[in-house]
Amino acid sequence: FRSSRAALVATTDNPVDSLEWIERSEAVFGKGFWRPTWRPDAFLHLSPSPLAPKRWIDWVEDLGRVVGEDLKGRFRAFLDALAARHAFFASRGCRASDYGVAIPAGQTIPFAPANSIFDKACRRESIAPAEALDFQAYLMRYSMDLDFEKGWVSQIHFGPARNLRRVATDHGGLDSGC
Repeated sequence: FRSSRAALVATTDNPVDSLEWIERSEAVFGKGFWRPTWRPDAFLHLSPSPLAPKRWIDWVEDLGRVVGEDLKGRFRAFLDALAARHAFFASRGCRASDYGVAIPAGQTIPFAPANSIFDKACRRESIAPAEALDFQAYLMRYSMDLDFEKGWVSQIHFGPARNLRRVATDHGGLDSGC
């Protein structure tokens, strides 16, 4: 990386990631060379790719373990947990977010309907496509409001082609881009 004269390298990281690699990279490259990027896609999509190694509820459970709370059926606690992780990312040098959505959904959704959809998803009930888009819109706006409060850059990828081939996810990991 040094030979390429890069001044900064940013990765994309899930809100449950420990970011422990930041400390390890500082020993080699110095403070601020490697920075995480907030990528909450796993929480935006109630129906992830069939190739994804985890379902949406698995990510909610992982987030609960990271923050030490049971978040299932507790939408406000879920949002607070995301906000706490967002603050943690900021403390580790994060200054940008990255969102990947198949369909743009920017409509304003009140808390109550989003809460209802969250509860249904936590109970593993069927979610209508329109509900999934409403939930995505609510959560993306919530997360982007956190970005705005911290002065972060927000990047949105509409229609990214990810997790389409088993060989790519097996070798490159989830969201490797193939």
